[in-house]
Amino acid sequence: PVAAQTNQLRWVSDHDDSRVEARLRGNVTFTVAGDWIETMAPGSEAWFEEREGRRTRRVEFAPSGSGVSVRYLENGAPREMDAQAQAWARGLVTRATRDAGLGLAQRVPRLRASGGVPAVLREAGESRSDSGRRLYLTALYDSGPLTPAEAAQVIQFVERSIRSDSDRRLVLTAAIRRGGVSGPAVDALFRAAGEMRSDSDRRLVLTAAIDAGLARGSGLAPFFRAVE
Repeated sequence: PVAAQTNQLRWVSDHDDSRVEARLRGNVTFTVAGDWIETMAPGSEAWFEEREGRRTRRVEFAPSGSGVSVRYLENGAPREMDAQAQAWARGLVTRATRDAGLGLAQRVPRLRASGGVPAVLREAGESRSDSGRRLYLTALYDSGPLTPAEAAQVIQFVERSIRSDSDRRLVLTAAIRRGGVSGPAVDALFRAAGEMRSDSDRRLVLTAAIDAGLARGSGLAPFFRAVE
């Protein structure tokens, strides 16, 4: 089980004509896969809802004795949770944990232990938002030092998959602070910084790189390309 301790959380994602919303209050524990709630502290509550056109589906979790009770509703009316409804509910909970970063502090080290950095990056790539992908990478940095090769993999992922300048800045500056950025990772970092549209975000990344001594030697030419 993976704990996600929170007093209150509300997450909303709009996509085309659908809206997904999740609300959690209190302390809850997710499965390692992040697809279900396993335990809840007394007084906690959680629900996940998807609205598509005129159809609304919702799954509610509540503490019940030593376990968790689950209720499934369609358009506000309770329905039996058959196999199809459960598959939908697990998919929705998975989407929320991926995009909102629930339980990552515990899940990412386990992913890394079982499949290395590539396993973490694969799951991060399943998130539908830059902020969700950033949360995975933040948890990855928190899980322990990266080798230069692993740092390069992470920064190349940032270059490919994170378009938001603020999220990109937060990940790149974290990479610089944690160390391990050398060789190919330096070139990838300066490429990722040079693609940023925000002058202030790019400046913060480049300043951090200068302070870390990355803009010297073989890093000097890619640094100046990023400045242009």
